[in-house]
Amino acid sequence: MEKGFDLKRFGLMVRWDLMTNWKSSVRIVLSMALGLLLMYELNMMNMHKYDAAIPGQWQRRLLDMVAETNIAFVFFMLAGAALIFVCMKTRQQRIAFIMLPASPAEKFLSRLLYATVGFFVMFFAASVIADVLRLVICLIVGPRMFSSVVLTGMGELYDGITGLLTGWDDRESGLLFYTRDITEGLWDMATFVSMALFVHALYLLGGSLFRRHALLSTTFSLIAIGLILGWLNVSPYSVNVMIGDVIKPTRIFPFFFGVLTVLCYWGAYRIYCRMQVINNKWINL
Repeated sequence: MEKGFDLKRFGLMVRWDLMTNWKSSVRIVLSMALGLLLMYELNMMNMHKYDAAIPGQWQRRLLDMVAETNIAFVFFMLAGAALIFVCMKTRQQRIAFIMLPASPAEKFLSRLLYATVGFFVMFFAASVIADVLRLVICLIVGPRMFSSVVLTGMGELYDGITGLLTGWDDRESGLLFYTRDITEGLWDMATFVSMALFVHALYLLGGSLFRRHALLSTTFSLIAIGLILGWLNVSPYSVNVMIGDVIKPTRIFPFFFGVLTVLCYWGAYRIYCRMQVINNKWINL
């Protein structure tokens, strides 16, 4: 086993990972595309004929599909984090992966890229395929909503980011109108991003720790921990009670969740370094 970190060797490791898992990646993309397409079509089938005559109903249905796609994206990314070491499921796979001429850091970062960037690219490809197929079906079956879910979702993402930063300005839709300092918006966005990264890091840690059914084991473990913390009345928001109104929670949460995220990544890496060909039946220790 190599030591240290070499950029060229890391590139070869990433290439090996891609070449080894490209078939499973294609199957994941096609399966996800089929699932999204079925979700879109079921959404359209549930729309009654009299609803189609109501002005703006098609646009509301399109926004519903965007929201469902976003929910699917969240679960898909969490599943990718929990399945970070699915390539070491069998004994032969563990032997092959451990014997690769790369350092532990290079192997771990390679799998981390696959579980994050790789799964993001796979979901985007699956959503584009499902969206194109849905538009083709719209052309075949007759007059329906001929609008792209992906492009609409990108527009909604842009509106959400600008609204979070500068405030909402949409009087026509009835939304509460307010303006805000962009500094407050940046702090809120940093809080949201840090919390999302922390949840993803928790599933990454669970995927490194649990050997069998990592996704379900991590989910049930987090639910149990959440129930215990709720029973003890412990939450990050209790920090605001201890410090009073001197520092706003939005100033603390990005650093708080950032530190926890780094600790989760460090814990996942340390667990990976302890993995052997023969491990515990349920955990990788």
